[in-house]
Amino acid sequence: MCLLMLDHINWSRRLKKTEM
Repeated sequence: MCLLMLDHINWSRRLKKTEM
């Protein structure tokens, strides 16, 4: 049950993509 962790990674990845 690590959905929160997965969500966090997804969010981080999205932020990085947006920053690019």
